[in-house]
Amino acid sequence: VGTGGYLYWNHNQLTAASEECATSYDKAVKAQKKLTEYLESDALKTAVTVKDSEVKDAKTVAVLTSTVKTAEKTKTTIPECPSGNLTIKAMTKEIDGLATAYSRTVSEVKGKAEAVNGSKLDKIVADATKILNDSKGRVKDDKTRTVLENAIKTKDEKAISDAVKAVNDSIKAKS
Repeated sequence: VGTGGYLYWNHNQLTAASEECATSYDKAVKAQKKLTEYLESDALKTAVTVKDSEVKDAKTVAVLTSTVKTAEKTKTTIPECPSGNLTIKAMTKEIDGLATAYSRTVSEVKGKAEAVNGSKLDKIVADATKILNDSKGRVKDDKTRTVLENAIKTKDEKAISDAVKAVNDSIKAKS
């Protein structure tokens, strides 16, 4: 009876550990997929192509490039869950660690990409503000300056670009 009880208890322990490992494996696979998708995303590709001259803080571009290179190297194979012995608990812990690492890497790369995009917008706003200040009294239609001022306030990249063009065209028209 004692041996049967022990075997039953051991079987239950192994079953529970196997289910826990399978859950961890699924979580790690999803996290790895999310990392791969983000590394191949248009948002990241756009941020990576930004040049130092297009941002206010050039360090953000270098940090993003370095972070992406590191992230691309973290793609490792996720080990399968072993069956039939209790080393499964150690493997589950390792797989959980991989899942956490993938999730952390996605967050880190996203943060660096957002820093580059933010720095790019800061430079666009700074350049547009300089154009706004330099154009006072030099434009044919002062409404173009008001549109530019409003676009700067909204920090809308496309609206700023269009308004800068309109102000520059108005300066040319007056001269």
